[in-house]
Amino acid sequence: MAVVGFKLETGTVVPRLAEIARGLTDATRMWDEIGGKLELSTHNRFDTGTDPEGALWPKSLRVINQGGKTLVDSARLYQSVTHNAWPSGVAVGTNVEFAATHQFGATIKAKTAKGLFIKFKHRGSNKSEIRRPQQVTIPRRAFLGLSDADETEIMTIAERYVARISDAH
Repeated sequence: MAVVGFKLETGTVVPRLAEIARGLTDATRMWDEIGGKLELSTHNRFDTGTDPEGALWPKSLRVINQGGKTLVDSARLYQSVTHNAWPSGVAVGTNVEFAATHQFGATIKAKTAKGLFIKFKHRGSNKSEIRRPQQVTIPRRAFLGLSDADETEIMTIAERYVARISDAH
């Protein structure tokens, strides 16, 4: 099973965030809240069809020919995005086997002389077309990662935890 994701951990993130996490007796709740916000941010990327930097994803052949949104035909990838928090960090990602192909892009080559089997319907028609190319290139459509807004939100959450600690003392 393939896993695609990223981790934020104490010592590898913004120095101030690492300092905040070390000051907590158990930072798991903070990391869990951060993970939840990052899941939501990732889901928003599927809704807008954009990568963490805000660039639009290239449209898929299905969307060009049938309409809809890229990467959300079955919603399997969208629904698989999750997070796991522990005292020193959080991981956000998916275990869907084709996730890396979309996150990083890929070239898929046929294993036989017959070529790849690609079938799709044309928009507004019952006609299907079958293509048998020797290879296809899937463009990068990054959905995981941190945007500037994510980094700001992470620091807001962390600072709220520091305020709770200060208020308790």
